[in-house]
Amino acid sequence: MAYTTSQQLNKYYSLYKDINITFTNEVIAALNFDPKQAFVRYDGEQWPCIINSASMRSAKIICGKGTKLMEKLQEGLATINIRFTFFASEGNDKLSFFVSTKLEGISDYEVNGNTFMMISLTYTQRAPDDLIDKLGSLIEANVASKKRRNERILLTQENRRRINLEKTETVVFIDSIPRRCILRDISFSGVKILIAGVANFLINKEVTVRFSFEDPRSVFGIKGRTVRYERIEGRKDLVAVAIAFHEESMPMIFKMYLNRYFSVVKKPAQQEELDAEKEENEKTESSSENNSKNKSEDGTKNESENKANEAQVDSAETASSDGNKDG
Repeated sequence: MAYTTSQQLNKYYSLYKDINITFTNEVIAALNFDPKQAFVRYDGEQWPCIINSASMRSAKIICGKGTKLMEKLQEGLATINIRFTFFASEGNDKLSFFVSTKLEGISDYEVNGNTFMMISLTYTQRAPDDLIDKLGSLIEANVASKKRRNERILLTQENRRRINLEKTETVVFIDSIPRRCILRDISFSGVKILIAGVANFLINKEVTVRFSFEDPRSVFGIKGRTVRYERIEGRKDLVAVAIAFHEESMPMIFKMYLNRYFSVVKKPAQQEELDAEKEENEKTESSSENNSKNKSEDGTKNESENKANEAQVDSAETASSDGNKDG
């Protein structure tokens, strides 16, 4: 999991501190939140609760109406602690912490004919960095999915690692039939795939693209529709097909994975070109040095061979001369 700097945390807090996030099932999954470990604690005792929503400054929790906690609140209890627990990206470890809060209000909350209590709380101090990081990264991903909707990410090996995409080889279901394909580029609005087949039979089809991500491990499908195609030069058996996602089928965690690409500080295009030119020059220089070295070694070898041949000729001439003298 990427490390969040204090500068990034301050940015999250400054921009998003008052944005309230409702803990739906989708949000719970995206945050890796463990709802079974949500508790309210006071004076050494704790009671289970449901975290209905939270921001970086406040939260709303749901508790049973006849609990001992409600009795204490009605008696004038003003300060309580809420426990947040998140699953770690790897292994079975969990991230857990308490947030100190003060009571702001209590109201009835009805669900399926049952009455519970909705308790509004405000944090007594700045939220822990871990909570700011979790909520901030989710809100930023949601903002980026709208601002950068059509910005495409070419799935090079480096970019694939950056967004934690496990692999580019995957399966697309076209009219419910699974077909193997390769992910070429991706965005918040769609994806381009390489697939074998006849282009005319692949356009304007309802599809589902399967994605497999890591950190945290997640496999899911996103529904969409094929909208256009491109020919692949030199490959008559392959075609590039563009798929537009159905936005309502896009999970929140997908937006968070893609936002990792945009949240990382990247080199300016000009600097990337200079680095590429420098790398190419280094390769050229290295190649030239190797060629010069090879030429030098060949020259030395030839010189040695010439000297050896000359010595053999001199030796033969001397032997011939001595033979003539003896005769």
